[in-house]
Amino acid sequence: MPLNPEQQNELLDAMYSSLQEQASELGTIYTTQWNVRNDISRTLLTISSAILVISISLSSHITTHKWILGVCWAAFLLTILSGVASLWFSLGLYTFPAFVINGRKEIRERVKDFEVATVREEASAIIDDLIGPRLDQMERFDRLAIKSLKACLTMFIVGLLCTGVVGWEQLRATPETPDRAIQSPATKSKSTQTHRDLPIHPIRVGEGWACVNG
Repeated sequence: MPLNPEQQNELLDAMYSSLQEQASELGTIYTTQWNVRNDISRTLLTISSAILVISISLSSHITTHKWILGVCWAAFLLTILSGVASLWFSLGLYTFPAFVINGRKEIRERVKDFEVATVREEASAIIDDLIGPRLDQMERFDRLAIKSLKACLTMFIVGLLCTGVVGWEQLRATPETPDRAIQSPATKSKSTQTHRDLPIHPIRVGEGWACVNG
């Protein structure tokens, strides 16, 4: 015998409340983890974008190992793409409460066909049918978000290393200007000694005499 309207409404409210509790529990357990992961992705996106813009602006001053600079740009570009992918996949993890709200109509339609003798089994079956595929989809999104974040971190580290190598090689290749050249103590001593060994010659200057070396 099918359920009467009052029983249908009571069963609908009970099933809907159960789904809301599961959605709330799921959010309580995993929301902090998802938020931390998204914060890391946003931070890497910001830093990578800034380094990429600055390095491109200063690329005209790079005189050596430009191929490493190209690797650096590619690494930071992949960091940005991986970070965006991680944030994109994470969006699907926050939609479960909205999915529960939208599923109320489907629950109402299926409750009309319930039989009194099998109401418990049918209620469990409809909840499994609604939640099971959605949880599987969320699990796939979660795995893809984690893989994207790992790729983002790896490419970011590669980009930093390449940036450091380019900066170091550029410093080594910069010629030393004459006014900044540092004279060694031995050279200074030799120059001073040579100056002192020169013979002294008196020359007449005006009404007096002066002594010069050489």
